Amino acid sequence: LRLGAMETTAAVRLPDLLTGFHRRYPDVDLSLSTAPTEQLVRQVAQRDLDLSFIGGIVHDERLVHRAVYEERLSIFSDHTKAIEDVGESAVLVFRQGCAYRRHLEVYLSHKNLFPRKVIEMGTLDGILGCVASGMGLTMLPRSVVLQHRLANDLVEHILPDSIARLTTHAVYPKELSNNPVLAAFVNEFPKLALV
Repeated sequence: LRLGAMETTAAVRLPDLLTGFHRRYPDVDLSLSTAPTEQLVRQVAQRDLDLSFIGGIVHDERLVHRAVYEERLSIFSDHTKAIEDVGESAVLVFRQGCAYRRHLEVYLSHKNLFPRKVIEMGTLDGILGCVASGMGLTMLPRSVVLQHRLANDLVEHILPDSIARLTTHAVYPKELSNNPVLAAFVNEFPKLALV
């Protein structure tokens, strides 16, 4: 079973799911790769991955979408910065195609706030470490950040529901819908809840 996920989902949401599935189906070979949402969708559509966890929803008739987690996004900074300070600092984000990055860009644009610099990073630890040290701010799921070892070094800026909610979907090709291994994995998903 070839799986893909956003970095944050892989780090926080999937360990229990994968462990439980592995215990019940120890003969199934699992692999997991991480990438931004747009790349994950492309890999599933091209059949390079069997299933991916993505931020939001895409409109592709070849794919089945199933809501798995509803995340609440927040902006995080160190103790010295407000959101309005973004013009003098940086935003720290995952690569282009990341759903969280897209939400942050839309939010800042609607507020007429433009970061001095956009810094792309490939890991959650890298982003949160730089935010905690005062380099800038980021937008991520609050449940992910609040579990992180640097949570006490960060300030959470609560966002309105209209921008804060983002559903993580599992996407997979329609032609794999009857695959027994994939069906068994999908049956392991938790009941959708705001986390």
